[in-house]
Amino acid sequence: VQVTLPGLFRSGETLLGLLGTPNGDRNDDWRASDGAILSPPVDDMERMFSTAYNYCTQNWCVQDSSESLFVYGTDESFENINKCDEPFSSELEDAVAEIVADSSVNPDLSNICQGNLVCLVDGLCGDIEDAQAALENEQSIIETQVEVKTSLFSPEEVEAEAQEPETIPESPEPSLAPSSTPSKSFEPTLTPSGHSSLSPSVSLTPSESSDNIPVTVPSPTDAPVAQPSTGKQSVTIPGSISTSVDICVLSQNVREQFSNAVVQAISGVLRSSPNNNSIVKIASVCGVGSGRRSLSSRNLQNQSWQIEYEVTQTFTCEVASCSSPADFARLSTIANQVSTIINDSLTSGQFAVMLRANISPSSGINQTILDCLVVWGTISEARTEVRGPRTGVFYPDWQYQSGTCLEDGNEPLYMKKNDVWLFSSLEGCCSRFYSGWNFNKCMNVRGSGLWFVDHMNEKCVTDCKEENGGTCGGLANPLSDRLYSDPKSCCESELAYRFKDLCEAESLQSNCYAGTGKFYSGGVGGGEYCVRDCDPASGDSTCGGLVEESYVMLHDSAEACCQAEYQWIDVELCTVRSNQTRLEKYWPDKTNSKCYKDSENPTVDLSVQIFDTASECCKVGIFWLSENECLSASGVTPEVTAGSSKFYVDWERMKCVKDCDGAAPCGGFAHWWEYLYESASACCVKLPQYDSVEECVFA
Repeated sequence: VQVTLPGLFRSGETLLGLLGTPNGDRNDDWRASDGAILSPPVDDMERMFSTAYNYCTQNWCVQDSSESLFVYGTDESFENINKCDEPFSSELEDAVAEIVADSSVNPDLSNICQGNLVCLVDGLCGDIEDAQAALENEQSIIETQVEVKTSLFSPEEVEAEAQEPETIPESPEPSLAPSSTPSKSFEPTLTPSGHSSLSPSVSLTPSESSDNIPVTVPSPTDAPVAQPSTGKQSVTIPGSISTSVDICVLSQNVREQFSNAVVQAISGVLRSSPNNNSIVKIASVCGVGSGRRSLSSRNLQNQSWQIEYEVTQTFTCEVASCSSPADFARLSTIANQVSTIINDSLTSGQFAVMLRANISPSSGINQTILDCLVVWGTISEARTEVRGPRTGVFYPDWQYQSGTCLEDGNEPLYMKKNDVWLFSSLEGCCSRFYSGWNFNKCMNVRGSGLWFVDHMNEKCVTDCKEENGGTCGGLANPLSDRLYSDPKSCCESELAYRFKDLCEAESLQSNCYAGTGKFYSGGVGGGEYCVRDCDPASGDSTCGGLVEESYVMLHDSAEACCQAEYQWIDVELCTVRSNQTRLEKYWPDKTNSKCYKDSENPTVDLSVQIFDTASECCKVGIFWLSENECLSASGVTPEVTAGSSKFYVDWERMKCVKDCDGAAPCGGFAHWWEYLYESASACCVKLPQYDSVEECVFA
C-alpha cells in the first residue's frame, strides 16, 4: 500500500501514527502512541522484520475491542481476528540475513537480488521467478510514485523533495499545545472493515472528543474556542463476582484477604483502560455490606454473589452542568470500556490469573483449589449524578417482550392514562411486573451473570451476551429459564440425572476436575470388579472413568464397594483386583487338577474359592487327588510327614497297609478317600480270606 499526503496538508500538521509524522523529519517517524519519539530503524532489515513488527504490535496494534472502529461480519469477531499478541517468527529474517552476510549460501538468488530484501524474501518464499517479479514490481511502484507526485504536487515540491538530503537533523520533541496557525486535515474515514486493524493515527493536538479511543480529529479552526469547564463528573459502575471457592464458609480474615485480592485484580485489568484513574471499592462480601447497602438488594432476586464491588472514574465535563451531549457520550464510553475490559478478563481467564497471584499463600486456601480457580460475574448499569436524556418513568415492555422495563417515553397511551403501570425506578417496575427468577433479567438486560441450564449440552451456563464467550450461554429466556447463583445448584436442580461434581466442572469449563477418587461398580462400564472415579488418562490403572450419572453409588474404599456390589465374589479377591494389587493366596484349577498362587497366575474366574495355603487348596479344591499328588502337580514341594500310622486297605495288594511312607508295612500315604483304621486287626476284618493278622498285613 502506498500512501501519500500532499504537501498542502503537511504544513503545521501534528498528526502521528503508524505511517509516521508528515513533517519532513524522517528521524521522528517512529513514535509511541503517546507521542514519545522512539529510535528509528538503522537499516532495511530493521524496517522489514522483527524490529518493525515489534514496533507496530507494541505501539499501534489495537489490543482492546472497544478501540476498534470496524464492523465484523458473520462468524467474525475482534477476538478471533486480533493477532496482536502473536510472537514474530524469525525464520525468514534469519534466512535473509544469512544470504546478505554470505552470498554463497544461495548464489543464484543473491546474484539476481543484489541485496534487495524484497527480492530475497519473494525468492525464499517462492522461487527465482518470484524474485525477478519482485524487482519488476518494485520498479513499477517507483514509476507509479512519480506519476502520483506529479499529479498531486507542484513541480517545485517534487524538485524540493528530490533534493532533500537522506539524513535530516533530529527534530525537537513536538509541542502538545494547540497550534496558533489553523491547519487543515481530512476527516477520518470510518468505513467498516471485516478485518482487525492497527490503531488509527492520533492527533497530538488536545481533543475535546468525548471518546477515549484515539482518533484523528480536525485541527482548531478560526472560530472562538470555549474556555474549558471546571465541572467534574463521577461515573460508578457496580459489578459482582463469584468463584469456584466458597469463600463465605471461610474465616473473616480469609474473606478480607480475598476481597483485597479482588480489588487488586480489578485494578490490574483496568490498567489497560485509556484513562486509568479508576477507584475500586468493595460494596459487600457474602451479602454483608461495606458501609453501604448491598448491591444485591437492588439488582438481584436474592443474595447470590460472593463479592460486589464498585468502580468509579472521574472526568472533566465539557460544561459546568455536565449535561452536554459530549458529557453523556463520555459517560457512556467510560461505562462501556470498564464493562468490556472486566468482561473480557473474566472470559479469557486473565482475571482468575491475577486474582490467584494476589492471594497470599498463608490465606489458608488450598493451593490446588487456587490453581483451579474459576471466576464469573456481571456488570450492572453505571450510576452518575447527572442523568442522561431519559424520562425518569419506567414501564413494562409488553410490546417487544424484551423482558425488562423501558424509560424511553414510548409507553402506550393506556399506560400513560393509568399510573399503575408507571414507576420512578427500574427496581420498582421490575419487582412489580417481572418477579421471581425474571427479576434478574429485568434488572440486567445485558445478562445477570447467573446460571441457567443448557439442556442440549447437558450443563449449566451463565446468563450473558453470547460474545462474552467462556461460560456464557447467551441471554437466558426471561420466561422459561430459572437462574441460579452457582453451577452446582443449577446442576442439582435442572440436571438431577447427572453427577453433580462432573456437571459443575463441565459448566465451569475446568480442566482440573479429576473425579472424587471413590469406588463404584465396574459393571457400569462392563467391568467385573470395582473401579475408581477418575480419568484413565491420568495413568492410574484403577480408574474406570469419571462418573457421569447421579444414580451411580460411590464407596469410600474398594473393600466397601466389593462388599456392596459384588457379594458373589470373594471380598479379598475383589478388593485386590479393584486396587490393582497382588494376592498371595491360592485358587484351585479344577480342569487341570492343580492349585495356583494368584499373584503368579491370576484367576480369570473371580467366583473361585480362595485358600490361604496350597495344602488347604489341594485338600478342599482338588479333593480327588492326594494332597501330595496335588501339591506335586501344583509345583509345590510337599511337606515332610510321617502319615497317620493308621491302617487302610490297599485293594491292589489285597493287604492292609500302614499310612506311612517307607518299608513294609508302610503302603504310602493314604488318599483322601481311604478309610483309616486304628489297628491292623480292625483293618483285616475287611479281608476275611486271611486266617491271621500276620497274613493280612503287608510285609
